[in-house]
Amino acid sequence: MAVNICMPDLCASSGTITLSRWLRAEGDAISAGDILAEMEADKATIEIEAPAGGILGRIFVPDGTEGVSVDQVIGMVVDPGEPIPDAPGNLNVQAPAAICPDTGPMTQAVSPCSERGISLPDISRDVTRTRVFASPVARRLARLHELDLRRVGGSGPRGRILRRDIECLLSNEKIIQVKEKTKPDVDRVVMSGMRRTIAARLTNAKQTIPHFYVSVDVQVDALLDLREELNRVVPFHGAPDAFRISVNDMLIRACGVAFATVPSMNVLYAEDALLFPRQVDIAVAVSVSDGLLTPVLRDVGGKSLLVTSCEVRALIMRAREGKLSVEEMRGGSFTISNVGMFGIDSVTPIINPPHAAILGIGAIRRLPIVRDGQIAIASLMTCTLSVDHRVVDGALAAQWLAAFRNIVEHPIRLLT
Repeated sequence: MAVNICMPDLCASSGTITLSRWLRAEGDAISAGDILAEMEADKATIEIEAPAGGILGRIFVPDGTEGVSVDQVIGMVVDPGEPIPDAPGNLNVQAPAAICPDTGPMTQAVSPCSERGISLPDISRDVTRTRVFASPVARRLARLHELDLRRVGGSGPRGRILRRDIECLLSNEKIIQVKEKTKPDVDRVVMSGMRRTIAARLTNAKQTIPHFYVSVDVQVDALLDLREELNRVVPFHGAPDAFRISVNDMLIRACGVAFATVPSMNVLYAEDALLFPRQVDIAVAVSVSDGLLTPVLRDVGGKSLLVTSCEVRALIMRAREGKLSVEEMRGGSFTISNVGMFGIDSVTPIINPPHAAILGIGAIRRLPIVRDGQIAIASLMTCTLSVDHRVVDGALAAQWLAAFRNIVEHPIRLLT
């Protein structure tokens, strides 16, 4: 039975998706879950998996095609020996929900082209075809430095080329990126697909979303003391020996508790309606080699601090290795962006649509404060909340940020 391969829905507000490249060719035998192609959207390169096993019978959208729409049929998987239609419109079947979301259950149908005698290409004719298996990050680096991936030895499973393989080659051979000279004192470097997507989405967000901002200085001495005490008794509950809870983990958990205190902040804008998600899904900004990714941590309000810490660590690792799934990049209503590790006092971030707010966190600083009429030294952290005024008013945003500060300054609530 034939199954369509559709462009996944990443909820990208820009509507711009590029099918970067196919990793398999027509006639290749494939298994369900095999990586077939790579797409660029929502600041990331995402791998497209096979919806079913069989033969990659037809590719409808070629490498490098820009402006591919969500749910557009880009290819087709068929059973060996099954006739193949020339166009997706000739086949009345749907891909599984994981590939074409919200299309309902898959239905079985007979191809209207079955009587035309269209047969599967002979896969034995191209036995010399060379296929290179590499991670999305490795492919981006190779394109950036104009490297032929066939020159690179892969250290991953089944010889898959990883980011470290490219970086090792660049280091050993001292390859310098080729740059197009436009002026004697200016180098022109073509933007990557991820950087172009970031530019387009955030320009649109800044121009169309009415931002407003609320800031507060939060005392984190009690939070730091609790973190030190928790890490003194780790590992516990099966946590690995190298595991340590970070300040960022605790702040993400504090956001989840704050949403439980002020649930009206968990909202999305939808033209003529307000959408209130039933759980708190928070995107965590992760800096990668050529841009920024925002994988989503699910149900933060329903997870313990330890579980939150473990899942955040895993998400960040997969983001930097280019292994995030489509589902891990989808959804959420809130983003947290922590630049404190760079020593920056404060940051006023741009909202990541379709989210309603983003929390920018600065570095922890030792500063004098007045406490009970006396000068004292405290550890302070500046937090700035950027908010979409279409769905959240100033009073509600201030109420949420005050709740967040109270939780951080009394961190025992993070353990409940």
